[in-house]
Amino acid sequence: MKEEPVRLSLGPDLPEVSRVGVLGLARSGRAAVTALLERGVDVVATDARSREALSAEGELPGPSPEPGDGSVEYVLEGHPESFLDGIDLLIVSPGVPTSIPVLWAARARAIAKPVMDHVKDIVGLIRS
Repeated sequence: MKEEPVRLSLGPDLPEVSRVGVLGLARSGRAAVTALLERGVDVVATDARSREALSAEGELPGPSPEPGDGSVEYVLEGHPESFLDGIDLLIVSPGVPTSIPVLWAARARAIAKPVMDHVKDIVGLIRS
């Protein structure tokens, strides 16, 4: 029997989400990934840097072995448009330039409204 995906409600102004994209993996992006995983949401996260470069800032967040926790997929060394496939919400870290092509693609896919660049606010909503 296929397990239903976890759906997370972030309040009346945002859609329910089951798979979230996180663009940028510095401190804010990592905090968002961690908070989403703790709530059981599946995450796909991307950064222009390599795993080696990112590991200089510490280990990338991963799911805990607890049942019901979300999964995480990392797409590194670029931001391909395919990163957007299947996501309900896109969280954009503050250091990510707003003119990069993947953000134009998100807008074209109607993910434009849920694009968020206030990561601290969204992490607060997720953890509450």
